[in-house]
Amino acid sequence: MALSYGEAEKRLKELCSVILKDARTAAPMAIGYAENVFRTTIQTNHYLEVQMLYILTNLESWRGDLARETKRRLRELFVELQGETR
Repeated sequence: MALSYGEAEKRLKELCSVILKDARTAAPMAIGYAENVFRTTIQTNHYLEVQMLYILTNLESWRGDLARETKRRLRELFVELQGETR
């Protein structure tokens, strides 16, 4: 079953909320990209993929159980979206 933009956006926003609450000091570069997810009006899965890449790239210094779980879920969502857009 195809992942709709709305479902992908909802899942990404949930993950970005966690990042904004917990990773502010550990991954300051990722914060701007996470905030962009809430500000944008572009409605394509490709846009979400790009944002996820920027976020994941800049979360390398975020550590701990919550960080690992959140990054794992971001990677899973990214792979799922790639399957839908390819």
